[in-house]
Amino acid sequence: MAYNENKPQATDQLKNSQDDILQNFQAIKTVIDINHETFGAAGQGKHTKVDLPRGLAPVAAGNDLTLFNMLGVVLNTESHLFAIRNGGGINSITEGTANVDATSAGWYRFPSGSLVKWGTNTQATVATVAKTFVFDVSANIPVFATAPIVFAMPANATENVTFNLNNTVTTTGFNIKTSATGNLLVAYFAIGT
Repeated sequence: MAYNENKPQATDQLKNSQDDILQNFQAIKTVIDINHETFGAAGQGKHTKVDLPRGLAPVAAGNDLTLFNMLGVVLNTESHLFAIRNGGGINSITEGTANVDATSAGWYRFPSGSLVKWGTNTQATVATVAKTFVFDVSANIPVFATAPIVFAMPANATENVTFNLNNTVTTTGFNIKTSATGNLLVAYFAIGT
């Protein structure tokens, strides 16, 4: 059942090219039936699924939305779905980006754009004076676009730690007031965008 794009020709007689025409129609139906509802079915013309072979990022033009499958950029071991919008940069749909070390500090950006950071920070504190604790930063760690929600607790002391949440959480850190003076190690977990 090989498709022959050269059949029928204007000079072909129907009785001699009928088998070629039938094979072409069968080949077309075979292709349509892959991942589509077949001719005459209730959902004809609709996809049953979409298979995207893994490859390299394509070039997207103009106002197109291009979906494609390629190796993930974080672990580079699995296929992930990516998109290019309006000829712009590549956006991951199924893979986030991360630097993960659960024992100390790390971050993860979900495909939705949400950003999570965790870590520890030590500051010399003075009782009842606000002290700024800074999120880990480097060229590879993204900064929150807006002030995140922060959860924190002392990691080296049993003293009470009080947050002053009135405009003290920023995109780069947060303030803590303690009940005693000394070096305070704070473990934090922050969620934002």
